[in-house]
Amino acid sequence: MRTGIRLTAEGDSFIARLTSSQRAALRSALELLHGSDFSDDAVIVQLGVGRSEVSRLQDSLVGEDPSTIEDFSLSRQDLHVLHSALTAAATMHLAQGRYFTQEPYYHRLGHFREDFDALAHHIAKAVSEATSKANQNQIQGKVE
Repeated sequence: MRTGIRLTAEGDSFIARLTSSQRAALRSALELLHGSDFSDDAVIVQLGVGRSEVSRLQDSLVGEDPSTIEDFSLSRQDLHVLHSALTAAATMHLAQGRYFTQEPYYHRLGHFREDFDALAHHIAKAVSEATSKANQNQIQGKVE
């Protein structure tokens, strides 16, 4: 799975260019947390939003054609939820509440933990790059 993500800042949101495998991974992470047996309050602690918002975000990542690269408009909050879901997925696969279990993780999510970790890292990196670029463009526009 390609883990690099391209984001472009557009006002208060971002345009994310996502591959079908990235969308599938993001939706798997969201589905795992949405369907957990944790209370609604616990899901809010994990993701920063409730289950209805998780469902909305899952549905928004379906796209027009599941086999292509597509652009999606995502808010900062959406990106936070996605990042949180990717990083929280590993905590849902602990044996004896302490030891990470790779095999059940892979079978449940269809991806390795390293892929989710890298995707989460690249979301944060892409936000940093997109906002730095947008800030530079604003500064250049004021100078001219």
